Amino acid sequence: MNSQALECVTGVRLNGENNSIEGGSYSSNDTNVLIDTAAEDTVLSAVSLDDANTYHLDCETTNGSDVNLFGVHFENAGQEAYTDMILVGQSCTVNLFGGMLYENRTTGTQTELVKVNHSGASFNAYGVRAFSAGRTITDIVNFSASGATGTLYFHLVNAAPFSGIFTSPTDGRVFDFTRNLSAYQQNAYFGVTTLNLSGNTAPSTFVKVETENTTPSGACQTGSLWMNSTGGAGTTFYACVASAWVNVK
Repeated sequence: MNSQALECVTGVRLNGENNSIEGGSYSSNDTNVLIDTAAEDTVLSAVSLDDANTYHLDCETTNGSDVNLFGVHFENAGQEAYTDMILVGQSCTVNLFGGMLYENRTTGTQTELVKVNHSGASFNAYGVRAFSAGRTITDIVNFSASGATGTLYFHLVNAAPFSGIFTSPTDGRVFDFTRNLSAYQQNAYFGVTTLNLSGNTAPSTFVKVETENTTPSGACQTGSLWMNSTGGAGTTFYACVASAWVNVK
């Protein structure tokens, strides 16, 4: 199905099984695309979702089915006051393959572009470009529900407006391999069940394994490890003991 919807309450509501949209655009609706509670096995390919009063994509399926998006373009041009580009609710699993999250505003702050707000929900992004024209993005993904899961591989077109990649779930699992062309590091942060390889600053309650080109400083989470990639004898390997870094090797 290739279609368009403009300035409606819901651009398109998908229900039932084997839903598929190929091409088309949905813009300036209250919700551009709603994946309804009984939707199952949904595919969107080469679709443009621009501006919305609430969400570009709202996934509310309750049967744990996947929603697969291929090359979908999400954009906020500032014409509508949306809350988030994507809302992953209920037991929905949203998978993005390629495509783009495009924030076109130049000022202000956006808390997140994607919200995952159900314990059975999952959000996964593979090779998705993320861009902001200047508006600060606190986190691309907010895993706000305990038990939510995800795998993230974003390509930050411009890194400066992004304060972080994701807000971790209380008791979930997130693997983050985001690529930042201007300052890319490979660090691992372990929460209760959380792994982050993005190079972001880890929350203070996380145990982390980190590789940097300098020696550590400041308070740390007991059990964390630090490796100085430019260190020599006695300045290479550190462990956090009783919230303080100790030179091990």
